[in-house]
Amino acid sequence: MFYKIKPIIIVMLCSIFTIVAALPLCADTQEAGDIIENETGLYYTVKKGDTLWDLSAKFFDSPWVWPDLWSKNKQVLNPHRIYPGQRLRFYKHEGVYVVEEVKEELSPEPVQVVEVKEEEYAEVEEVPPIELPSYPYRQIDRVGFIRKETVTSHGTIFKAKEKKTMISTGDVVYVNQQKGVNSPLLPGNLYTIYRTLDKSVRDVTSNKIIGIQYDLKGVLEITEVIKKEPCVAAARIVRCFRDIRLDDLLIPYNPRSPEIIMTESTEGIAGEFIASEDHQKLFAMDTIAFINRGDNDGIKPGQSYSIFYIEDLDIVSKKVDYGELFVLHTETNNSTVLITKAKKAVKPGTKFHTPVQ
Repeated sequence: MFYKIKPIIIVMLCSIFTIVAALPLCADTQEAGDIIENETGLYYTVKKGDTLWDLSAKFFDSPWVWPDLWSKNKQVLNPHRIYPGQRLRFYKHEGVYVVEEVKEELSPEPVQVVEVKEEEYAEVEEVPPIELPSYPYRQIDRVGFIRKETVTSHGTIFKAKEKKTMISTGDVVYVNQQKGVNSPLLPGNLYTIYRTLDKSVRDVTSNKIIGIQYDLKGVLEITEVIKKEPCVAAARIVRCFRDIRLDDLLIPYNPRSPEIIMTESTEGIAGEFIASEDHQKLFAMDTIAFINRGDNDGIKPGQSYSIFYIEDLDIVSKKVDYGELFVLHTETNNSTVLITKAKKAVKPGTKFHTPVQ
């Protein structure tokens, strides 16, 4: 009985040993397939659990370069969400340094050897990042702006594939490149769709021109170049914020982080609301609006300011705070804000100031 079982046990042990010995080879092969190198850098296939922070630390030895990695990979719409199977491109000039082997050559002159002291290479302990408080605003890419300088359009939507009157997510459209723009419309490139108001926006009190209002309508991706000169391309609508029409314009898509870092308000600020984004007569909480203070006044994204009215007490008057605004985007002389609190209606000309400590 004993001698009959023994050969079977030996065969089973050999089989298990063969499988275990092959496992590291399979793992190495799979991991190698996640990275494809070329002359300018490499492509990496995202795996479960990967983040831009961790990948920056892995490839660049510093997690703090993740914003630059994000900016080079336009297909990543949200830097806080990358998915298994996505391909990221890493450029060597971003921090991947290649050390070439130096061949020994005969030199007519003696080479001077410089002794380097060990203390010059003292290691600096990396300080873990401090998580600053942030305000999550997922619709940040749809937030428009007012700008005095004209924005250069890169193209125009001139036709929808199915002759739709209402263009929305997933629809195929045709675009042509703006004359005089050198940047070509290439497959994979993302563009923000926008439209401008016919009239210039003016300050409520002074009536001075603030600038042109730019309404952001959505995002499209170039899928095919149909004609090179003049450039005509097919595109697919990947995001739709508002109604998209024929003749809407294009600018390169510049992703914004939905996590807005909250910062301290600038002291001594006082200003007024210019208008709401939709130019309503009265507006309230959760409305996007514009104020007449911007970069030149020390306004920054992430700041909060108090909305107030002046109460007349016959002999004296006082300021009464009744709401709050949060800065989403800034320009030279104005800012785009979100009304986060309002106990009564807000309108063009309503005042705001630095919160009282």
